[in-house]
Amino acid sequence: LSGFEWFAHCFMSVNPDANRAREEAAAFLGGNYQQDFNPLLDRVAVAGTPADGIRRLQGFVDAGAQHIVILLATRENPQLLRERIVNDVLPAVAEMQTSGAQ
Repeated sequence: LSGFEWFAHCFMSVNPDANRAREEAAAFLGGNYQQDFNPLLDRVAVAGTPADGIRRLQGFVDAGAQHIVILLATRENPQLLRERIVNDVLPAVAEMQTSGAQ
């Protein structure tokens, strides 16, 4: 596996209201796959507050992911979700990496 790099593909929804983020992610995934994703959500998506998102993404990095692909898990306002992830989640994960904090 010389040269192999680990990726994590994450469906993601963050919102100051964790329940709202979870509802959006479950509705997005359920609409795509025609099933109730509420019981599976924590296994297949990163959904919650920005702090929850930071913690979950950091877990992937700690497990060895060198690249993270984020798929927006919303139909309601993808631009707002993108801004939340870019402004509220990714800088904190990057800071943890540069400071060595885990």
